[in-house]
Amino acid sequence: LALVREHFPDLKLVFSEGCVEYSRFEPSDTVANAAMYAHDIIGNLGAGMNAFIDWNMLLDAQGGPNHVSNFCAAAMMVDESTGELTVTPIYAVMAEISRAFDVGARRVATTRFASDLDVAAAVNPDNSIAVVVHNPRETEQEIVVRIEGTSTTLLVPPRSLTTLRTPGR
Repeated sequence: LALVREHFPDLKLVFSEGCVEYSRFEPSDTVANAAMYAHDIIGNLGAGMNAFIDWNMLLDAQGGPNHVSNFCAAAMMVDESTGELTVTPIYAVMAEISRAFDVGARRVATTRFASDLDVAAAVNPDNSIAVVVHNPRETEQEIVVRIEGTSTTLLVPPRSLTTLRTPGR
């Protein structure tokens, strides 16, 4: 993806049909599924993707309907027999990242030295700078964020999604 972005800087790259497939992930571990989802979105945006489109926002309790039995997790799941709606941790991931990056945001470079931290940053149309950090580790991580020559050290909680956003100008 990064090479495509490098060679075709004006091309609009859109990841479509994103989801957490139950054929690869455990349906009952909703927190781990949301962490995988965060990893995918942040990794794609950080490598140059312009947009990420989810496959489904609402599915039934089984993860369907699906004509090929490829059941998935979704931001919201509904039990059709009871009408009960469950908002999953995937919803929180989508909401957090969506609040950070506005339509028209421009990706900016990031550097990271811990291979298991996911980081993406962008300048929004209002000139605010947003940074999203996903820490899938079981321990907190100390990070240094440097924006426009000013550095600050932060502790990122374990198994968290942390967003920083400067004021717009």
